[in-house]
Amino acid sequence: PVRCFATCGGNSVTIYEAAYGSGMNLRQAYRDVDLDESLYACAFGGRSIGSRFGHGSIGHVDATGSIILRHESEVSSAAQNIDYAGSDFDSSDDEASLRWERGLPSSAQEPVEKRRKILLQDFADLSKNDGPQLLCVAGRRGIVKVIDTVRRSLVLTLSGHGDEIYDIKFSPTDEWLLLTASKDESLRLWNVKHATCVAIFAGHEGHRDSVLSCSWHPLGQLFASAGMDTTVKVWSLEGNEVKDARRKSSLVVPTCKKGLDASSSGARPSAARPKVFNPACVQIPVFSTSKIHLDYCDCVQFVGDLLLSKSIDETIVLWKPVMSDDDNDKSIGRRRTIRNDVVALRDFDLRKCAVWFVRFQTDANCRMLAAGNNVGDIKVWDVGASNPTKKPFASLNHHHCTSTIRMVSFSPDARCLAAVCEDSSVWMWNAI
Repeated sequence: PVRCFATCGGNSVTIYEAAYGSGMNLRQAYRDVDLDESLYACAFGGRSIGSRFGHGSIGHVDATGSIILRHESEVSSAAQNIDYAGSDFDSSDDEASLRWERGLPSSAQEPVEKRRKILLQDFADLSKNDGPQLLCVAGRRGIVKVIDTVRRSLVLTLSGHGDEIYDIKFSPTDEWLLLTASKDESLRLWNVKHATCVAIFAGHEGHRDSVLSCSWHPLGQLFASAGMDTTVKVWSLEGNEVKDARRKSSLVVPTCKKGLDASSSGARPSAARPKVFNPACVQIPVFSTSKIHLDYCDCVQFVGDLLLSKSIDETIVLWKPVMSDDDNDKSIGRRRTIRNDVVALRDFDLRKCAVWFVRFQTDANCRMLAAGNNVGDIKVWDVGASNPTKKPFASLNHHHCTSTIRMVSFSPDARCLAAVCEDSSVWMWNAI
């Protein structure tokens, strides 16, 4: 398998192929047609079409080689002109090619409009996809854009947030569940396969300012969030309302422009397969604390049952949230209490990093922790050291890397470390 990673910034997102000892190779580059868009977060998840047929992009490639992502209003007019170059069929007969691929009988009598409806529905229906992962990006516009890197196309947009999206993460146990954190003080859970918002986490005991970061528990039943209100919260997906919403979301029929659905291709929607449903609303987290940080908390990550979190006070803290299952602690009258006790375990000093929106990351086994600062240095710590110290065991730097390092990421085998800088440069380090 090819190992790839993605970076985003401004209105562009880029995919690189990376291999130990051989550096990086540019694979794909996309640019949003909206010049005012600024992308803050990207993540791989779900599945693309995985077809053996070639697919051109919905849009065009500009002089720089970037694929232009068209908006929904433009997709409908371009859908009937998709290039099937590389397939075994004559691309001039779009209908025959499409019908063959879908396993449906061809009919030259069907009007162009109906063929367009079928093609749009084909793009929206991800239920049978089994190819490489989809790439999701989001940012200033508050819209999640789902890119199929096989078809080189924008296939879905997930709208609902009322402001900028700062973080997106796919569930470790369900490749179609996506979590987003937003400036609108909420988090949303999405079923990407059915283009549906499953649940909204906000309200009375939720965040009181922008939510900057989110992280899944390794078992997928919990997730943590952190924000400008200095708090770290833990939310559960085990409530009956969320469970019911997850079940119902898998029955939703994806819709296309102008409300097109599966009925346009001959399928009959039924009462058991609703087109829409109201997402669950969760206002009470299972844990919330402001005891760890006194300023913006811009990055949080589960490490087993422990948590790592970072603030602009130049410190990363490893700590344990105390969440009791004692029945006596579950309610006072009819109101469930929110646990807030913590046990601080270890601090990691991150000097020269008094700026917000700088992300750390651990390797897959949570043995190493890496983070950059605002002078271009990357510090690496041993999380499970027998003789813990605040000092890192490695410092990575280069005389050409001098701007703020916004994010770092380990490869799955932890032999490579990628970093992205504020000056638009991308760096990759190999373990020796």
